[in-house]
Amino acid sequence: GYHILLIQEDTQIPREGKGTAKAGRDQIEAGKSPNDYLELLTTDKNYSKERGLTPEDWLTLFATNLNQKNKVINDYASGKDSVNYLVGSYFPGSDDVPGACWNRGDRRANLNRNEPTNVNENYGVAGAAGIIGCGWLAASHRASCQFLLCGHALGITAFDWRPEIPCTYECAWKESQVEIEP
Repeated sequence: GYHILLIQEDTQIPREGKGTAKAGRDQIEAGKSPNDYLELLTTDKNYSKERGLTPEDWLTLFATNLNQKNKVINDYASGKDSVNYLVGSYFPGSDDVPGACWNRGDRRANLNRNEPTNVNENYGVAGAAGIIGCGWLAASHRASCQFLLCGHALGITAFDWRPEIPCTYECAWKESQVEIEP
């Protein structure tokens, strides 16, 4: 299967008070605890359709940015970006939340862990959205899905998937169809 994740083009997590509104939506800023970010992602209507990244998501994003843009992500030592709490893989029984960043001193990506109550001005979270709630029907290969983009639900009225052809979906908010190669 596919794991489709939508992430904003600008991957920087701004420090507290430095975020801007993009498309009418405030950026999530650094300076809160993982518990605070989990609450924000589940209760604030602007972010409730998003989730945090997992270590696998972050490593893929890091490698993609390095390969395609020759840039690292989450370079907290720059003062403009922050360490990313990877709240998408937090399990309360583990007592720790993973985090990831670029470490300038060691010149390498760094995966670490912190307590869920840890508050640090250099740590934040990047929200991500994807395709959720797809109920595949084997007979017709049709599904009723909800496609999420930047915290705003876009109603998909049809989704047709057959391995031998590209899948298409029609969005209620858009007149045209969008083709996705499998």
